[in-house]
Amino acid sequence: MEHSWPTPEHFWLELGYSRRVPSELMAEALRKNQHQQHLNAMKEALERFDLPRIRVQKWEPSMGKPKAAKLIHWVRHGQGYHNLMAEACQQLGVDFSELGTYEEAKKATFHPYVNDAIKDPPLTCLGVDDAKALWSLAKTLTPELLVVSPLRRATETILIAFKDAVSNGVPVLAHGACREQIGVHTCDRRSSRTDYVETFPKVDVSHVKHDEDPTSWTQRESKLELAQRAHDFLLWLLQRPETEIVVGTHSAFLMGLFHIALEISDDSMKQFFKTGELRSILVSPEEVARAAERPFAKKPRLS
Repeated sequence: MEHSWPTPEHFWLELGYSRRVPSELMAEALRKNQHQQHLNAMKEALERFDLPRIRVQKWEPSMGKPKAAKLIHWVRHGQGYHNLMAEACQQLGVDFSELGTYEEAKKATFHPYVNDAIKDPPLTCLGVDDAKALWSLAKTLTPELLVVSPLRRATETILIAFKDAVSNGVPVLAHGACREQIGVHTCDRRSSRTDYVETFPKVDVSHVKHDEDPTSWTQRESKLELAQRAHDFLLWLLQRPETEIVVGTHSAFLMGLFHIALEISDDSMKQFFKTGELRSILVSPEEVARAAERPFAKKPRLS
C-alpha cells in the first residue's frame, strides 16, 4: 500500500515548528556530521582492504574523453524522507549515530532510519528539486547507459535528472550491487521487485534477482564489505562495452567507493556527497584493460 507522504513543510508543522532552520543549513550540518562518522570507519576498513585499488582521476568537461577510456558519472540521490527525518533529529539534538544491530537501533529514543514507516522512501519535493537541478549539466553529458540502485529515491533521481536521455532511448538498468549500505536501516530495504517494476516499468530489472529484499534486518554490512561490493560493481562497469555511464546511488556506498575501492589523488572527490550531487571520474584505457584481469571480492551479489 502506498504511503501518503507529507511535504517537508507539513512534516515540520507536525513536529510543532512554525519556524525552522533553513533546510540547506540543516542538510549541510548533517552532511558534515555523517562525513566524520563514516570517515573514521573507512580508515579502519582501508587498512584491511586487500584488493587492488582502481586508479582513476577527477574528470572535468575541458578534459574531453580519450578513446578507450571510461567516463563514469556518480550521482547521489536527492533528498528522501529519511534524510528529512534525520535533519529534524539533527536540529532537535537526537543522537542517531551508527548502531550495529536492529535491536540496538530500535532501543534508541528515536532513530530516523529504523522507523517502520520509512521503508524505501521516495524523494521529497526538495529531493525532486535536487534532481531537476541536474538538468542543465545532464544535457552536456552523453551517457550510453544509466545504472540505478533499486531503491526508489536513487531511481527517481536519475529518471528525473536524465529525462532527456531516457526519452532518447538510453537504457536504464537497476543493479543491486550499487544500493546503499545494507542491514538494520529500514530506509535501505528495497520494495519488492514486483512493486518496483510496476512503479518503474521502463527500468531493466534483470540484475535484481529476488522479488523480496533478501538482505539482513539484524546485522549491518561492514564498511569493508561495502567497499568490496563497490570494488566489484566498478569492475563490472569497466568490463561493460559502454564508455560513458551514469550511476545513481547513495552516500555510504560512495564513501566506500571513493575512500577505499578507488585510488584518487583529488581529496575533494572524497568528501561526503550532497543530495543530488554529481561527480565524474575518468578511468584510463590502461586501467580499464587491467580491470579485465583483476579478481572480484567473490562476495555474494546483493540484489
